[in-house]
Parts: sequence; C-alpha cells; structure tokens
Amino acid sequence: MACSNTVGLVTGAFLLGFGMSEIPKGIWLSADWTIQQKVLSHKVAKMAVKLDDAHQDFSNAIVITQATSKQMSKRDSLRPYMNIIDKMLVHM
Repeated sequence: MACSNTVGLVTGAFLLGFGMSEIPKGIWLSADWTIQQKVLSHKVAKMAVKLDDAHQDFSNAIVITQATSKQMSKRDSLRPYMNIIDKMLVHM
C-alpha cells in the first residue's frame, strides 16, 4: 500500500516538474463553458479595443492626407500621385 502511494506521488511530482499536468488542466478547464465564455469574451474585448485604435489611426491618416492635398500646389511634381490618393479616399 505504501509502495503504491509512493509511486503515485513520485509520478505526480515528475509530471509536475515537466509541466505535463497542464494538458489535463487545460482539458478540464476547457470543458467548463462558463470559463470558456469568460476567456472568449475577454479576447473579444481586447480585439475590440485594438480595432477601435486602428480605426482612430486610420481616421487620423485620412485627415492628414486631405490636409496635405489641400496644401499641395497644382504644379507640384508629386500632384498626380496625390490625385490618385484623393480618388482612393473618395471610394472609402
């Protein structure tokens, strides 16, 4: 009896040392739908914040591009490229 307990404890310590207990723990936690829902809702919230930041950066880039287009003279050598960018902004 003592030998089987010792073998079980040594095996458990061995598995903990190599991180082998994380796999059953992950399976156990993924079986609970409430925990899974909390994890996924947290990921969705983080992605929503990233999307909002990206949208804000994109809006700022559009405003800067429009301001640059207004300041650029019609005889500028880069004006044809700015016209292409302006046409792209109209389609957005």
